[in-house]
Amino acid sequence: MSAPRKVSHIKSEVLSPISAKTVLIVEDDLCCSMSLQMILESSGCKVLSGNTCIEAFSLLRKNQKAIDLILLDITMPDKNGIDFLVEARSKNILRGIPVVIQSAEGRETIQRALDKGACGYVHKPYIKEEISRVITNLSAKH
Repeated sequence: MSAPRKVSHIKSEVLSPISAKTVLIVEDDLCCSMSLQMILESSGCKVLSGNTCIEAFSLLRKNQKAIDLILLDITMPDKNGIDFLVEARSKNILRGIPVVIQSAEGRETIQRALDKGACGYVHKPYIKEEISRVITNLSAKH
C-alpha cells in the first residue's frame, strides 16, 4: 500500500469525457448538482445524481457496473461524504470506481478524504476547465 497523499501535492483533477462515460454526482445542493451535470453532459458524459447518501447508495447498487466516476460532496444532510466513502469501501460497493471529493472545505478535510481513499478533489465553485482536467488526469491513471 502506498503512502498517503498530501493535499499540497494533489492538483485538482477530473475524468475525461471519453473514459468517464457515466458519472454519479452525490450532491445535496441543487444548484451545484445542476452545474456539474451541465458541465459533464456537455463533455459527453451520462450523469446519475443523488441528493442524499442513501439515494447515492441505491443508485450505486443499481448501476455499479456502469458508473465510471463518483463526484462526492463532503457535506450532506444524512451522512458526510467521508463516511459514505468509508462505508462504500467497507461493503466493497465501489470496486475500483474512482471517487473525487467536491468541497469548499479546507485542507484538513480534503486530506482526511484522500486518506480514506478518494482519488482527488475539486473545489467549489466549479470551473469547467478544472473539472475537465481532473477527469482527464484520472482517466490516465485508471
